[in-house]
Amino acid sequence: MNNAFLFDNFEEEKPQDNQEEIARLTRMVEAIDGLLKTKDWQTLEELHFSKENGRIERLLLSETKKLQVDDKEIYRLQGEEKWAKRYADIRKWAEFLKNQLTELKHGN
Repeated sequence: MNNAFLFDNFEEEKPQDNQEEIARLTRMVEAIDGLLKTKDWQTLEELHFSKENGRIERLLLSETKKLQVDDKEIYRLQGEEKWAKRYADIRKWAEFLKNQLTELKHGN
């Protein structure tokens, strides 16, 4: 059996997956860039996303001060906080995606 043939096929598939991921990340970064330029996003960010993180932090602090702490509620709030931080500063998320894109392109 010719094993070189099997390895050649395997190596060809990996760059194809990288190309798909590069294309996906590129589209996401472009979409975020377009979104940031709209007045609607600025309004949502001001009225909702910027305040959501503070609300979750208050709930988390309140939960930790209780005599009987509910672990599940703390974990749920921590998950919400992670989500809120990601979307409260969408520019930072776009930068994270750009870093992933750079790593994929340069094979790091």
